[in-house]
Parts: sequence; C-alpha cells; structure tokens
Amino acid sequence: MNPESKFYRELKTAIKDVDFQRIETSTGSGVPDLNCCSFDGKECWIELKVEQAGGKVFLRKEQYAWGFRRAKMWKGKVWVAARALRSVRWYRFPHFQVEPRGNSGKYVTIKTHWQYETPMDSLDDALSFLFTY
Repeated sequence: MNPESKFYRELKTAIKDVDFQRIETSTGSGVPDLNCCSFDGKECWIELKVEQAGGKVFLRKEQYAWGFRRAKMWKGKVWVAARALRSVRWYRFPHFQVEPRGNSGKYVTIKTHWQYETPMDSLDDALSFLFTY
C-alpha cells in the first residue's frame, strides 16, 4: 500500500462524522484525492500528500491550478493535508505560496507555513476547521 493510501485510511478511521469519497480520475487533471461531506451538507476537497525530507510538500502544477481556481473563483474549500511524522499539516487554498521545483516545470513546492496542525491521535479535531474556515 502506498503512503497516501495508508494516510487516507488513517483519516477515514479517525474522522467519523464525514463521508469521504476517494476520487480516481484520468479525465480531470489536478482533481484532489478526496471529496468530503459533513452531516449538515458542507463539502470540501482534500489533496493527500506525505511530507518529504526536510518537511517539503510537492504538488503537480495541475493540482495547484485546480485548487487555486476552485477556491478563488468558486469559493470552494480546498485543502492539502500533508502527513508528517506525528501529525497532519493542513494548507488551505489559496492561502499558501508555492515555488517551482526542479527544472522539469511539472511540480511546485509549498513554501508557506501550514495553517493548522493536528496530531495523528487527534485527527477528528480537523472537523473544527475543514468546513468552516
């Protein structure tokens, strides 16, 4: 099982009051990994990532463009959830900055500090901000 799949299972197990729908698409470039709906009908999107060495989080340019467009133009709630060693760091579109990664032009690196951090044993605390921020 790849690290993002494992992370998804951890989220789904820990956060009970949310309907998680995994998105696997080959047609919509950049669409986040999860669509989430609360019991009162509020929705958000989450792109799952696992932090790399030095705490770096990488996005494909298409993922950044999709999240930025949905959040900025349509007021959608779109997050990047980055699995760190003992916590999850949450970045809300469009409130973080990126910089190009490498020479290929395919990826960007998040360079802004996260907005929220939840310990792995308290992931349900994310409900306090996922749908309301």
